[in-house]
Amino acid sequence: MLNLRDVIGWNLVLKSVNTDFSYTSQDKEAGLWSFLRDIPHGFFLTVETGYPQQGAVTQDLYEQGWSGINITADANGYEMAQALRPDDRNIYAHVAESETISPQNGVAVLSLEAICRYYAPAVFELLYLGETVDKAAVIRSLQWQLHRPRVVLVQLEAADSLAWEALLTQHHYCFMQRFGHQRVYLAAEQLNVLMADLAQCRCDAATLAQQHEILKGEQARILNELQDVYGSKAWRITLPLRLASHYGKALWRQFRNRLAT
Repeated sequence: MLNLRDVIGWNLVLKSVNTDFSYTSQDKEAGLWSFLRDIPHGFFLTVETGYPQQGAVTQDLYEQGWSGINITADANGYEMAQALRPDDRNIYAHVAESETISPQNGVAVLSLEAICRYYAPAVFELLYLGETVDKAAVIRSLQWQLHRPRVVLVQLEAADSLAWEALLTQHHYCFMQRFGHQRVYLAAEQLNVLMADLAQCRCDAATLAQQHEILKGEQARILNELQDVYGSKAWRITLPLRLASHYGKALWRQFRNRLAT
């Protein structure tokens, strides 16, 4: 489960507006990267038509200790994935709504559900859909009640109609933010957990504020009592005695030291 620490890292949800979400830029410390990098040993699943670029989000996560599945229908992309991510499961295949026995242009055709059934956990951190994949077909090919990525990151085409977005909504994914040509979606159950944690945090903050006000009141009361003591007649009358006691002790220590030497 995500927790409140993740919410703080998840500044893309609350703060980032009109941000160019480029992982190859100097802005890796912000946005989604800041959120994802704090999850140790996460699991991702990427569906690409090309190959993993050096500096892409999943490549950076791989170097941070994540692992996952990379699916590509591009032969060069598959070889690149094998070279860049030897610890991942790299699959050379088209992802389609349903599987076919006949390869497509010499490439196997598999559903995302078939791949997840054998190689993915029931809940994992990130599903990434590349720019030119058939997003609607990929979304339809997964049984979302059985396999739930917590975050879905979608790379948009230049003129993307977002017709596929309704399919994600049907499976209870909430659009959270857009970064340049990428859109981020969060599973509704994860959002509910985050909101519950946030509500608890606000409740705790209110309790702390209440306790702070009580302490401020106690501090003011003690200061007032001290002022009353310092301003009293008894305090003024006993001042000579306190001074005599203070300096008398000092003189006695000096006298005792001289005797000792």
